[in-house]
Amino acid sequence: MNIQENKFYLTSQENFGFEEPRECQFIKMLIGDKRKDYLLIKVDPSLKSSAFSKKVKNYQQVIIASRHVGESLFNIKKLPISVYICGIINEKIMIEGKLETEDIENAAWGEIYETYEDAKKASDDFLKWNKIEPGKTN
Repeated sequence: MNIQENKFYLTSQENFGFEEPRECQFIKMLIGDKRKDYLLIKVDPSLKSSAFSKKVKNYQQVIIASRHVGESLFNIKKLPISVYICGIINEKIMIEGKLETEDIENAAWGEIYETYEDAKKASDDFLKWNKIEPGKTN
């Protein structure tokens, strides 16, 4: 799957507040001081402000990066793929395409899926496992 050309879906089976499936759209690749494989994406619906510290102001655009060694968001062989979900502290990175570690805030672990249905199933399984009815989290 080429996520630069297709919509994809983000959810989390690790963190409350991120479990609702969100449609994602690629905006641009970013290069960091520690790694070269960050993606700036638009999420819909936007994330909740309570998911981030007060340093983060933009809840509709986030940075994602693969979590596991050997996985890449630029050459996806199989989905789902585990990602870090990061809020943007310094919005200059959206223009410059470069970031330092202190420009972002790692807020959660998540996964990206090719379809809404796959993301929804993962979300529902997470809530069921935690004995929470869908729609009842903060």
